[in-house]
Amino acid sequence: MLNVPTLPAAYVHGDITISGTATDPDGNLDAATSVTYTRTAQNNTANSQASKALPLTGNNWEISDTGLNDDTYTYTITATDKAGHKATWPLITVVKDTTSPTIEISSITKIMALMITIAP
Repeated sequence: MLNVPTLPAAYVHGDITISGTATDPDGNLDAATSVTYTRTAQNNTANSQASKALPLTGNNWEISDTGLNDDTYTYTITATDKAGHKATWPLITVVKDTTSPTIEISSITKIMALMITIAP
């Protein structure tokens, strides 16, 4: 069983980090168990696809993707126990956006204000 919180699309402006745990009620998970992920980019940018085995620390795993271009990435995570049984977390969506919005001023309206000072 793969224990990962259900997340809506996440928006990041830097590196992408996803972490979770892999557990097995029969106790068939250990350091020899594999947790892998597959990453796909929506716009097929550089580094758009990757598959990678993740090291387990206890039952914990972590994806740390650095240097990716701005894009929408989907991750599929799979844990396999010693008996060969698999559990797959279908999709986690992460939007990497390092571009700041722009502001344009199309017109300025002159506003006149009247200031009255009353002396004591």
